[in-house]
Amino acid sequence: MPVEEFNTGPGSKPSRAVYGFVMYLGSWTVLGLYLFWAFVPEVLLHAMGITYYPQKYWCIAIPVYVLVCVVSMILGYNFINLMITPNLNATNNIEDDITQYQSSPEENLSAEAIRGGSLPPLRDIPIGRVCRLLYMEDQTK
Repeated sequence: MPVEEFNTGPGSKPSRAVYGFVMYLGSWTVLGLYLFWAFVPEVLLHAMGITYYPQKYWCIAIPVYVLVCVVSMILGYNFINLMITPNLNATNNIEDDITQYQSSPEENLSAEAIRGGSLPPLRDIPIGRVCRLLYMEDQTK
């Protein structure tokens, strides 16, 4: 079997390299034409015989519109995420449909799991136990 059949990576075909190089050259060409149109005075453009082009207003307006769209998308994405996030006092932040509590505090440190060299099963710790461990003073002192 030829090696080419198994080579399925993102850059595996030579045509992709050619397309990428053409896009690279095209983007630099478009940038050069844009800068030429933006900075060369209209008198020189008319002297060269170039008479059909957009108004100079658009050389500033298009980048500003693109920038405003990108900033709006970033802010909109963040605002949507903030809107769908539950409140801090909602129980959805503490437990959900797949919550599995440990039956005893020693369950995750079972001797069989330690001796076997395997990791103990992952379980959730009830919020009451977390608060007692973190914020309550030790009563045995």
